[in-house]
Amino acid sequence: MTDQTPAEQIDSGYGEDEDTNPTSLASKVPVLGWYLRATKSFGRSRSFFMPLGFMGLCGLAIFLGFSKLEELTNLVLIFLHKSAAMLSFMSDDALDTMNLAARRTAVPFLASLWAVAITLRLSLGAFRPARDKDDIGYVVPGSGFIGRTWAIFGRKIYQLKQAVTFFASYIRDLNLEKLYLPLAIPLLLLLAIPSTALAFENLFYELPAHFPSMADQVGWIHMTSWIMAIVTGLILGIPLLANSLLRAHHKSIERRKRKTKLLRRWLSGLFGVIFVLAPIAWMALSFIAGNLY
Repeated sequence: MTDQTPAEQIDSGYGEDEDTNPTSLASKVPVLGWYLRATKSFGRSRSFFMPLGFMGLCGLAIFLGFSKLEELTNLVLIFLHKSAAMLSFMSDDALDTMNLAARRTAVPFLASLWAVAITLRLSLGAFRPARDKDDIGYVVPGSGFIGRTWAIFGRKIYQLKQAVTFFASYIRDLNLEKLYLPLAIPLLLLLAIPSTALAFENLFYELPAHFPSMADQVGWIHMTSWIMAIVTGLILGIPLLANSLLRAHHKSIERRKRKTKLLRRWLSGLFGVIFVLAPIAWMALSFIAGNLY
């Protein structure tokens, strides 16, 4: 006969619903239950809506500086035209297609393609990489009052240690992509916030247009629009920057593990410097100089 040990008894309270669970007793309260269900649904949809928010943020930023992007596109075409003429790289027929009239037709189209490429590069590059299965994150030290109180400070200490560790590993495999992203994304936010504020302002002005009683109460619109634009910029901008740096770091680790040549690893992101950072910096400097908005 084999000795069979009795199964270990599990606490009857284990897995009991908490008051924040949308299926618990709190969900039966009309307003609170709707709030819990709505926030849980939005939380589950975060991975779908955040990239759309990144695209919208990038689109609003480029919308503000699109005229300068057209100027930059025109300068690039002029440079290519003159270079081709000097080197006789192109035939006479090809050179004739890049005259002034042709450039005026091509510039808006090419600038639009450039804007779409920048938006897709930054927004799709901000998808959060798969989380390490071995990383369990911060563990709350106990379920009692003392443990949960200490967790308020312990979580911040843990996040600080994680940030220092990430920074040390981030600079280990530096490349052009890791260098230009921390510059390009803050400059993008510099353009996105005033453009978002303008969008909110136009939206809020629809209220007095449809409700005549509010026609004399429009002083709140300008300040409220800027506050909402800043909040929107922070909510979307911080994950945009963090996820972009994290993904760039993961790609640099993969290249090192594949034993890619050092020069090739260093030059990773060269096209981003030319086609992403340069136009964003051009638009941002124009905004700082007062030539936009």
